[in-house]
Amino acid sequence: MDEALRRKWAPHVLNLGSSSSSSSPSRRRKRRARSPSHKREGSPSRKQTERVSHKQPTSRSSKRASNSPQRRDCNGYQRPPTAAIGSVTKGSANCLDAMVLAEPTVQVAGEVVVVLGQSLNPDGTAPGTLLRRAELAVELHSQQPGSWRQVVVSGGDVAQIGKTEAAVMADLLRSRGVPESHIILENQSQNTLQNAWYVLPLLPADCERILLVTSDFHMPRSSYFFEAIMRKMDAHLQLETHPATGGCPTA
Repeated sequence: MDEALRRKWAPHVLNLGSSSSSSSPSRRRKRRARSPSHKREGSPSRKQTERVSHKQPTSRSSKRASNSPQRRDCNGYQRPPTAAIGSVTKGSANCLDAMVLAEPTVQVAGEVVVVLGQSLNPDGTAPGTLLRRAELAVELHSQQPGSWRQVVVSGGDVAQIGKTEAAVMADLLRSRGVPESHIILENQSQNTLQNAWYVLPLLPADCERILLVTSDFHMPRSSYFFEAIMRKMDAHLQLETHPATGGCPTA
């Protein structure tokens, strides 16, 4: 009986075994595909593909710009990168130098600096008092950035040495950066009264104010004569005094 049953059911048992064995690998493959541990290396996930799709294409220069820190000055304005500063061409650098070294181009309208002379030393050099007057005149010439005033230097050859005080003062002004075209010479006067008499006709027509420069000990006498000559010539000008400290004329 047992042998007959075994023969009857043997084919069915073999078929079941073959079907179960054939179906098991496919199920394993599906399980492996679904399992997150069997992902292929380098294959992006769904979230990663979404992130990548939203990124914009960037060039190498934009990457460098994004990686480089933004420099800002004390006012909060962004500074140009160092590479941009270093890429200035030779021609543009020369233009920048010309802008820095160029003389002031805007004239202060209606104002003129008048410097009074002082007797020169026997060797024709300027005494200390005249040097201080010239230095103050240079300051007033370019007192405002980018602008300048006309300068009148007044004084003849009082010491009779063959050189006028005006010429010496003009040399001092030029050596300190005042252009030749900004200087007016009055080289006939022999005293303070003549300084005012000869200077007033040389002033530009649009002059409204005189910035008078002389030593502090000489200013009361000088301002008195200038005001008197202006009344005599009916010149409606303002007189602004700028005394230079220097002590006695022999200093």
